[in-house]
Parts: sequence; structure tokens; C-alpha cells
Amino acid sequence: MNDAVTQVAQEKFQLLTQLPWLMLAAFALPLVTAAWRLKIYPTVVWIVLLCVSLGTGLAAVFFPLAVVVVGILDGLIVTVAAIDFALLYLATNRGIQVTRDMPRTCSLGVPINSELTVENHTSMTLLGSVCDDLPDDFQSSPSQHSLRLPPKGRMTARRKLTPGQRGAVTLEHVYLRFVSPLKLWIRHRRLDLRNQLNVYPDMKQLSDY
Repeated sequence: MNDAVTQVAQEKFQLLTQLPWLMLAAFALPLVTAAWRLKIYPTVVWIVLLCVSLGTGLAAVFFPLAVVVVGILDGLIVTVAAIDFALLYLATNRGIQVTRDMPRTCSLGVPINSELTVENHTSMTLLGSVCDDLPDDFQSSPSQHSLRLPPKGRMTARRKLTPGQRGAVTLEHVYLRFVSPLKLWIRHRRLDLRNQLNVYPDMKQLSDY
């Protein structure tokens, strides 16, 4: 009789110790699946929160009465992460426009002025960075720009481009990186933006030669 009672108690104890991990997995799995499909990645802050959740779950192994508290904490963490995820997705899914202003011709090795203008047509403040799609032998100073766009706001990023090859070069994309309001997620977006640049030999150097 005592052996049966002991076995039942052990099974209940094992169930209680596994419950926090099962709850965390059940809550987080849909969120992780959506993040993978939408190319939205967790930040260090989200990893720290997960470590806190795992630490409290480990504590529940030794203090089974804390399972309820751990379950509430896990649910709260995942709920906050889900809300932050949804805000980032809704804010950056549409309503962002980027234009590029640059000359159509330039000389090899001679820096030219180029501008990227980012417009925020949403009702949320957007934080992140923007960089251009450049060939490997092009140099950009600076290489990327920080973004802080208020609702209905715009920002112009100015930089110097130095071409390192001759011929017709096509710039096809611009890359945007956005951070969620609570800093739990990062989203990368690539927008199509085509410009052609014709790079000729440096005529000044040829004339000097």
C-alpha cells in the first residue's frame, strides 16, 4: 500500500515539475513559428526573458507549490512578447516608402552624393536602420543609417558612394531593419528600389596622364 502511494506521489511530483516547461513550450511554439515565417527574430532582451522563465521553471522542480506562479509568469512573458510581435508586424508590414536620389553617371573612383529618403505613413514611431544594396566593389560612407521615424514622418540619409568598377551598375534593393517597441524583436525587410548608374573612367586622371 505504501509503495503504491509513494509511486502516485512521485508521478504527481514529476507532472508538476514538467508542467512549467510544457506550458512555456505550448505558449511559445506558435509565436516562434510565426517569427520564422515572417523573418522576425528575437533580440537579446527576449533571450534574457526566456532565461528568467527557464530559471523559475527550474525552481519549481524543487518547490512544486510555485508551479502556479511559474505558469502565470510564463503566460505573462509570452503574452507581452506576442503583443510586441504583433505591433512590430503591423507597423512595418506596409506604409513604408523609400526613394533613392543619385546621379545617373559618375567617374570611376570619384565619390558621388547619394540620398535615401524613408517615409513612414503609419501611426507608429519606427526605430531601426537602413542600408543600400551596393556591389561588393562599391564603398559607402557611412554604410548604414539609424532610423527614428515619427508617425507620418520622413528622414533623408545622405552618404558618399565611391564606385570601384566601370560599366552599367544596377542598384536593385534597399534593406531595412526595425526594432519592436519593447525591444523584444527585430524585423528585416527588403524593398525593391531600382536605379542604374553608369560608371566611366575618370577623365581627369586620363587627361593628367
